[in-house]
Amino acid sequence: MPGRMVLGVLFGILLSTIAAAETIYVPEELKPWVKWVQDEDQQHNCPVYNNSAKYRYCGWPGKLELEVTQDGLRFKQHWKLYAKSWVPLPGSDGFWPQRVLQNEEPALIVQRKSLPYVRLMAGDYQLQGTIPWNAVPESILIPPVTALVS
Repeated sequence: MPGRMVLGVLFGILLSTIAAAETIYVPEELKPWVKWVQDEDQQHNCPVYNNSAKYRYCGWPGKLELEVTQDGLRFKQHWKLYAKSWVPLPGSDGFWPQRVLQNEEPALIVQRKSLPYVRLMAGDYQLQGTIPWNAVPESILIPPVTALVS
């Protein structure tokens, strides 16, 4: 256990050093681990909130555009991601999103905590899809991180 703790401290130092400087010295023994450390904690690329590195937001949703019809709902939303992230979609059990596209390519929808998500790498994304229904429901679940709805 103490060995794991020392290794964790070394990785933390390595990661903070990587974030602080572009050209750094990395001991030969740790070089094989650099990519792994960077992949595991990508939040160092995310903007901070309230000037505190303790609070970072890696996914920024744009306005959620909705079009409601008798047959279903069409949605479209832009996302700016600074690290690999789980992105929530509108919908829930019984009203599951379908034909979801990320930048015009089919997206894989994953159920997390009974809600629909897509897992995306850092980048800019235009997400769109539909939620079919037989009768217009009283409500549809919108992800709480969404601030603007049209």
